[in-house]
Amino acid sequence: MPILTKKFDTKYTTAPFSKIENKDYMDAFLQLIKEAKEEINLIIENKEEPTFENTIEALEFSGNQLDRVSSIFFNLNAAETSDEMQKIAQEVSPLLTEFSNDITLNEDLFKKSESRL
Repeated sequence: MPILTKKFDTKYTTAPFSKIENKDYMDAFLQLIKEAKEEINLIIENKEEPTFENTIEALEFSGNQLDRVSSIFFNLNAAETSDEMQKIAQEVSPLLTEFSNDITLNEDLFKKSESRL
């Protein structure tokens, strides 16, 4: 399992920056986007009556792993960038934008969450 897709075994579960290599990012992003899409689909396909907990709260917590890796990567890219980091950012940014659009523009998810507002 790639280091970025599992819980960090460090004090306060902080990112073990010395163990993360640039090559770890793209695989982690691809895996975590896939997992986040599955989490969203579970919300949409849930046959129970929509509640705050199974809709809004579930949506809020979906993709937490992806958010964590994105924060690590983009903060490090801003603080200590390299040509390799820039290349990864150029490849992953459209994927993250597409994923975000897929959530924002998802009519079924909107209808389900709208009933809870």
